[in-house]
Amino acid sequence: MTLKERLINELGVWGECADYPRCDWKDEVQNDDTNLGYWDWVVEKHTT
Repeated sequence: MTLKERLINELGVWGECADYPRCDWKDEVQNDDTNLGYWDWVVEKHTT
């Protein structure tokens, strides 16, 4: 199972990772710093 799958299973598709809140992701999307979906963005943050 991938990290993304584990996070979604644990927190739900509409859930939120405490280390990487949706408001931070939204800011990055609005600033054109990412075009990833939320969970893909979280996984990228975990691996960088």
